[in-house]
Amino acid sequence: MQPQEILLSKYKEPDYTIDKVHLSFKLIPKATVVKSRLRLNLKNRVSSHSKPPLVLHGKGLKLLYLAIDGKELDKHEFKLSIDQLEISNKSIQCDVFELECHTEINPQDNTELEGLYLSNGIYCTQCEPEGFRKITYYLDRPDVLTKYKVRIEGNHDYLLSNGNLKGTGTGWAEWEDPWPKPSYLFALVCGNLKVVEDEFVTMSGNRVLLQIYVEPGDEAKCAHAMKSLKRSMAWDEQQYQREYDLDRFMIVAISDFNMGAMENKGLNIFNSKYVLADEKTATDTDFEMIERIIAHEYFHNWTGNRITCRDWFQLCLKEGLTVFRDQQFSADMQNREVVRIEDVILLKNRQFREDAGPLRHAVRPSKYIEINNFYTATVYEKGAEIIRMLHSIVGEETYKKAVNLYFDKHDGQASTIEHWIKVFEESTGRDLKQFSLWYEQSGTPTVISEENFRSGTYTIKLTQEIPCQTDDTEGKPMVIPIKLSFISKEGNSLTDDNLMVLTKKTQNFMFSGFEERPIPVMLGDFSAPIILKQERTSNDYLTIMGSDSNAFCIWEATQKIYLELLQTLIKQEQPSIEIPNILHNLIEKNNKNPAFLSKLLTLPSHEELTVHMLKHEQFVDPERIHLAKEKLDQNIAELLKEDLNDLYDAIISDDSNFDHLNSGKRHLKTRYLEFITALDKTARKSQLCFDTAQNMTEILHSLKLLVKTDNSGHALPSFYESWKHNPLLIDKWFSIQAIHTPANKIFKVIETLSLHPDFGWKNPNRFRSLIGAFALNNSRCFHSKDGNGYKIIASWVKKIDPVNPQVAARLCTAFETIDRLEPKRKKLMKSSLKNIRYSDNISKDTMDITTRLLKL
Repeated sequence: MQPQEILLSKYKEPDYTIDKVHLSFKLIPKATVVKSRLRLNLKNRVSSHSKPPLVLHGKGLKLLYLAIDGKELDKHEFKLSIDQLEISNKSIQCDVFELECHTEINPQDNTELEGLYLSNGIYCTQCEPEGFRKITYYLDRPDVLTKYKVRIEGNHDYLLSNGNLKGTGTGWAEWEDPWPKPSYLFALVCGNLKVVEDEFVTMSGNRVLLQIYVEPGDEAKCAHAMKSLKRSMAWDEQQYQREYDLDRFMIVAISDFNMGAMENKGLNIFNSKYVLADEKTATDTDFEMIERIIAHEYFHNWTGNRITCRDWFQLCLKEGLTVFRDQQFSADMQNREVVRIEDVILLKNRQFREDAGPLRHAVRPSKYIEINNFYTATVYEKGAEIIRMLHSIVGEETYKKAVNLYFDKHDGQASTIEHWIKVFEESTGRDLKQFSLWYEQSGTPTVISEENFRSGTYTIKLTQEIPCQTDDTEGKPMVIPIKLSFISKEGNSLTDDNLMVLTKKTQNFMFSGFEERPIPVMLGDFSAPIILKQERTSNDYLTIMGSDSNAFCIWEATQKIYLELLQTLIKQEQPSIEIPNILHNLIEKNNKNPAFLSKLLTLPSHEELTVHMLKHEQFVDPERIHLAKEKLDQNIAELLKEDLNDLYDAIISDDSNFDHLNSGKRHLKTRYLEFITALDKTARKSQLCFDTAQNMTEILHSLKLLVKTDNSGHALPSFYESWKHNPLLIDKWFSIQAIHTPANKIFKVIETLSLHPDFGWKNPNRFRSLIGAFALNNSRCFHSKDGNGYKIIASWVKKIDPVNPQVAARLCTAFETIDRLEPKRKKLMKSSLKNIRYSDNISKDTMDITTRLLKL
């Protein structure tokens, strides 16, 4: 049976609200008993004399007891179905009443890791978006907010839930959360854990206990996470005047977790990879991501928890706003220029691809079948770009004024995009109806720039093209802010930043006072998530690269030069650009900013090159894309050959310091090592680095290069023996082989590793480290001509789907590039997709994704 489609247009307020909830858990691995007492209040009558039935969500529950106001209900007074409990209105005598419900659940066999599950002896919950219904019967929807009291009984050292601890004793604990919240923010964690504690004093002088709970032996790896948490709390007070509102803030690190982290009120649950780090075992990227994700989940306390979303169509409101806030935070804490570049790389590699394929959807979709499948780059990353554009258009001061108004008006509420836009209209006096199209229309806009210089005036004619929408309607013109400055042909700055705000299909912008034709530097800081088409010569890009203009535009200019060179390699043409001087100038000019320089020396991603080639060809060959990048890397290495070893050896970093300067040095050093290794088939320098490096960034990078060049015979077993008791490093060990093993050996290696005793494929991190890494990060071999890559992933999707549908469905997104492939590969991919789609007992999650990919 085809799953039911959920429509935004059919939203209806709940007939009943829940004023209070008291939950009691008696934890038994296979037979946990959950007792709930709900105080319900009739909100909407069918008529003056009739109440609607009470319909509660529930899935996989064994109902033990059901009563209203102390009277147990007979079986004829309610109906049970596979996913709900309906209580007859005849059983509801009063407008306000208490419902008592006892259910039994089986956490031990819950492999989906949704609801309450047991993993490595630790009870844990994941309730967003619809996991609470797997715990007890409830109005499991985000617009039902209530205050929770929770009692937990179990034989564990720590029994944790949301809010403030009200009492504890041997085998029990009671918690109370004074803030109303929806069910998706409920959390419970119980286990024999260890705790690391600290304290934060808020701006009004309240002392907050900070606790990070980890499995025994991981206590020493919490210092960076704790430091990141305190930085986040201080930053949110300084930048948004948001103060923490409970007695304690808890983080729990869990090894079996589907997501990166979850912002449950006062009790954040994290995938352990985003908490655990120390100087010996973590890379610079690990430290950066931990800081960022700790901040993201903490910032949700206000943008997601205190103000939540009315329904799941509004998911982009809490996630897009919070991603923008964590981007602001990371820019302040790390290298601002590099953070923005990395944000844009992520956006283009993931969200632009999503926007161009069969999984495309609006930031606020109008319909869905399985909401788990809409935790996407479009909702998160594009959602954040919408907030960034709004910030750019109204300015910093007005943005803060509007956000504070949003907090004041909607604290304790479940809000919508309309509420968010309204506070900006009230704060600015602007009509933002057209701007709201960013939430409603899907696809990436293209802006075409036509330019003219005459009599000292530079005219820019901008035309926007909006993709036809998924319902075949024509796209409407959007509000598109484009940051602009001008430089001279020598690269000198001529103007400060201007902001062109394009609101019409076609619009002219005029700038006067130039003595000679300037060079416009457009889309500074990537001010809008668009594709910008403009006539630029290689010399224009070279001038921008050598200027002191916008850092993002300098980086983008280098990418344009690389794309031109890669295109000539793919088409086997002679390059028109001489790059030796370019490279030396880049290095000399940016050597004091090593993180930025490492980005300038890094080639466009496989995705970026694919998109570029699709402008010139109907289909792309992933093999040719890969080989062109390898060849250009080698060419650059040849041009820098005389200086490479000196450049590499001159970089000295403090291995105990993970600030952005030392991190940047290590990133640059590993880039130079890539060039050195491209010229040496024996990879001697990489082997030396692997043997002598004292930081994990360089160790893992050299291991990658040894695997890539087929020189890892000693290094792979050595690394495994050294770190086999560290799950996070063994995840990386699997991933390096899945991504970088030479093509002639990859399928044998995947098969061998899938049988490795440490490949516990039911663990999401471990599964993604091998199977996910291959499908999503080894484009050359995933798209092998014989279709073996597709077959392998299809077989694993079918294997993991009955165990963990969310992991299976996300793995299916590797097939979203189907429309770019030439007919033979496309046919092979389609065959594998059909093999998944028409398999027996496919989950709703995976059926939804494969149906959309096949356009059924």
